[in-house]
Amino acid sequence: MAPVADVMAVNLQFWQEEAAFQLSAAQENRLSEIACSQSPSRAYARSLLNLLTGADFEPDEVEWEEPEPGRPAPTSIATEKNYAAFPNPASGEVLLAYPASEQGLRLQVIHLPTSRQETFFLDGSGRYAWRTAGFPSGVYLLRFVKTGEVLHQEKAVVVK
Repeated sequence: MAPVADVMAVNLQFWQEEAAFQLSAAQENRLSEIACSQSPSRAYARSLLNLLTGADFEPDEVEWEEPEPGRPAPTSIATEKNYAAFPNPASGEVLLAYPASEQGLRLQVIHLPTSRQETFFLDGSGRYAWRTAGFPSGVYLLRFVKTGEVLHQEKAVVVK
């Protein structure tokens, strides 16, 4: 199975069984393998492992690009190609970084177990603090959208 399918299968089983859920050694090993890989699903696996076992992972490094001569340095921690959400997992708020050069962005926050969706308009500063008060614990899909096109998405876990 693909890494994202493996992680989703464990996540769905957890949300369906909740109190009765027991992470098997095989599931934990597979999630750890994905979490330590370069798979696009690694943040999802890391978040789920943290939720289920308390495992901590070092955050991914955000790559910086040196500006061209005569061009100002970026004002946010995200470059034109990078987005970031941290801490992950989080309680209280998730700090988001996106390219300040992208104007007219919206942030869609989707609670995966329930499909509840909220949309926030971003001000173009390159940073946004998503306050998680009023949102239940769980896995969320964070989508950066511009004129209906998803420019970037990643998963984040909220723990209360």
